[in-house]
Amino acid sequence: MGVDDIKLQTKYVLENLKNVTEAAGASFSNVVKVNIFVTDLTIYGDLNEVYEKYFQENKPARSCVQVVALPVPNAKVEIEAVVLA
Repeated sequence: MGVDDIKLQTKYVLENLKNVTEAAGASFSNVVKVNIFVTDLTIYGDLNEVYEKYFQENKPARSCVQVVALPVPNAKVEIEAVVLA
């Protein structure tokens, strides 16, 4: 997997999360905690480069955990968020 792949996957995950958050009547400014799951911690820097574009002003608490696999085939990243609206 190349750098572009993890950046593209991260953007896709964050766009989906943004859409769900907005559908609930909130925004990323309402996110207080983010949990990131990756299949390889060495990709964290590239993932973070994309992540920072979405959370520029409000930087929620976050954790990142390496996992063996994710439910979606070939997925390298999964992100969940706690939103207070």
